[in-house]
Amino acid sequence: MTNPLRLLLMVAALTGILGVGTAAAQTVFVRNAPAGSAVEVVVGAATTGTGTVGDDGNASVPFTLGEGKAEMDANVFVDICDKTRSVIMHAQASSAPRSG
Repeated sequence: MTNPLRLLLMVAALTGILGVGTAAAQTVFVRNAPAGSAVEVVVGAATTGTGTVGDDGNASVPFTLGEGKAEMDANVFVDICDKTRSVIMHAQASSAPRSG
């Protein structure tokens, strides 16, 4: 019989090891889109990811936030054209109080 706690610890350790190199990578999931249509992810003014919707109407598009960024607060918009779905992200202005 295996020890469930040992298995849980092994999975947690593996997740931590594999997740170290991919912490800055993100993924957008698009659902219920026409099969074969294009999907693009735009961060700021740059297209950072592209993909195609599968026969099931779903797409997963990996993208990056930009050099040196691991996370950001953003406003997200979706633009739907005839054959392209664009997911557009704009950095949200910081709401932290300014000092000085």
